[in-house]
Amino acid sequence: MPGISYPIPVRYCEFSGEHHHRDTTGFYSLDYDCWFSNITCYYQYALSMGNPCVKNFQDVLMKQRETIYKPSVIRSRKERFREQVRAGMYKVIKRTHAREDIVSQD
Repeated sequence: MPGISYPIPVRYCEFSGEHHHRDTTGFYSLDYDCWFSNITCYYQYALSMGNPCVKNFQDVLMKQRETIYKPSVIRSRKERFREQVRAGMYKVIKRTHAREDIVSQD
């Protein structure tokens, strides 16, 4: 396709495996050091990691996994995206952190 420069920079939702353009609404979690496309993906990821903060609505999240966030669909989406990154179609935008704990050598 003319006019498209590869690899395309995208944001990658750590739970759902979906990729989005850089200006898509979403948020970066400092707790998990990764980007999520929505709050539901964040809570689903927290449930996967065994975080006790989701205990109050764990039943709702598990029902969503039966309909919306089916593990087999997410697994295949992640595998397909990994192959697309290896093929050079996409490049994941990563957040970098400045280290404040390093003593300056001035």
